[in-house]
Amino acid sequence: MSHYPTTPQCRWSFPQWRQRACVVLALARLAAGNSVTQVTIELGYESSAAFSAMFRRVLGLAPSSYLG
Repeated sequence: MSHYPTTPQCRWSFPQWRQRACVVLALARLAAGNSVTQVTIELGYESSAAFSAMFRRVLGLAPSSYLG
């Protein structure tokens, strides 16, 4: 018997799960009017470019597309 949950999203690796969690938090902050730079810092990314690349990998669009 496997100790892993059966839902597909629970089969993500920790880095995949963390990226998606960061995107969910980022979406809320961007919609509230925070800048991409501010969200980058709050989520602990070293640069806006690194954050934007991760965001694009997960959602297919730049974070600036979601600014409120």
